[in-house]
Amino acid sequence: MKYKTALSISIGLLIGTAIWNFCSSSSIKQNEPIEQTLSEKEKQEIIGELERFLEFRKTKGHTEGEWEQFGEVIEMAVKTRDPRMAPLLLKCLDQKLAALSLIKIGKESIPGLMNAVNDPDRFVRTNAVFALSEIVYKTGIADLKERDEIKNIFMKALQVKKGVVRKEAVYGLGNFPDPDVIPLIKEISEKDPYTKKQAFKGRAETIFPVREEAQKVLEKFKAEGKIK
Repeated sequence: MKYKTALSISIGLLIGTAIWNFCSSSSIKQNEPIEQTLSEKEKQEIIGELERFLEFRKTKGHTEGEWEQFGEVIEMAVKTRDPRMAPLLLKCLDQKLAALSLIKIGKESIPGLMNAVNDPDRFVRTNAVFALSEIVYKTGIADLKERDEIKNIFMKALQVKKGVVRKEAVYGLGNFPDPDVIPLIKEISEKDPYTKKQAFKGRAETIFPVREEAQKVLEKFKAEGKIK
């Protein structure tokens, strides 16, 4: 049996089981997270499917259908919100879906993402900065033991040539209203060179995404009373 056929069956069974458990339990509220409906055995099965797909991914090219199967595995992995999924998701961080999944897992993803910002693959690095900035935004920095390290990662990312990475770094620094950050954000809001073309009323308009993000951060700092 081909891998993707077996994978479809396994995922179908897992989804079906989760839905059945969800619907049949009178004690579960409608918006209760799916991790509370999955047994340990089912979580282990999801981990196993993700491990098998990661191995499969190394050995051959992939069709669009196979990537869809991969997406289903990741979606099931993140619905568990189980930190054990994080090391496996980090192995496929070149995919944006994996980054989104690590964001949902939260703080447990931070150490791996901090390492991933130095990965030789530029997509991995970009997604790592993106995921870190979102996790910091969602969880705050007050109790983060990695606060200074994460801040330095964002500061370093401001030097990256790729504008989308600088934009995520600026977004992340919006949680660090420190004396050495504020002047940088002000400068970026005026001078960052990254541009994009955007359709506006039937014509192409040039926008500055990094500058605009920096302006939003300055507005946030002002609202918080960090700057005048």
